[in-house]
Amino acid sequence: MENSQRARKVDVSDTSSDEEEHDGLLESALPTEKATVPSFMEPLERGEKVVFTDDDDDPQPSAKKPRPAPPPRRITVASGKHVSRICSDLQEAQANVHLFPLCWQLPRPGGDVTIHSIYDEDDVDYNIGAVNMNNTKSDPEEGNDLGYSELVGFASVAGQIVQVLSDDVDAVAVISDPWGVDYAPFVAYLAQKLYSVKHRGSRSITGAVRRPKNAKLKEALKTIGKSGSQIQMRGALQEIYKKSF
Repeated sequence: MENSQRARKVDVSDTSSDEEEHDGLLESALPTEKATVPSFMEPLERGEKVVFTDDDDDPQPSAKKPRPAPPPRRITVASGKHVSRICSDLQEAQANVHLFPLCWQLPRPGGDVTIHSIYDEDDVDYNIGAVNMNNTKSDPEEGNDLGYSELVGFASVAGQIVQVLSDDVDAVAVISDPWGVDYAPFVAYLAQKLYSVKHRGSRSITGAVRRPKNAKLKEALKTIGKSGSQIQMRGALQEIYKKSF
């Protein structure tokens, strides 16, 4: 009987030993702690934001763009008294000077100046203000002494000026009349309008040219401002003459 008890004890002892060994194998096969995987996408603390920075992507301070230089004055006006001096100054500035006299009796400047013959609607040389040209202090005609052919012919003169300026980037057009306060400024603005139509987006090239003093010519510029071609400008001048002159 003692032998049987011993045998039973031995059996119990052996069984527990096998179970412990089996449990030990299971425990070694399972992870003892939950693996922690570092993540750069998670905040380090609750409520903390993760900010990614890259020095290469930092916005560079934008350099201020220099303001564009004003466009050169390519159309100017002159009275009979000052036309020679103005042309001389332009030549010293290395400009190719082109003179468009609205009165063929005005004094002709010296030097290398291209003088253009310009004609009115009846194909007659312009001779505006010749009767009163000796009065250099003011315009006794006040811009009113214009015939139909002279006023309508201004569109053709403006087109001729634009062609010269387009063909030569160094060209400067000088428009002259005896006083330089009404007729020449009016033609200068007509040329500016046609130039801006031909060269879309161009800035003003008339510089400091003042608008004509004559009220009729000032009002005419508002209507002519809608012209999109030399032909339309000519038609507008015809209508202006019928209504105002």
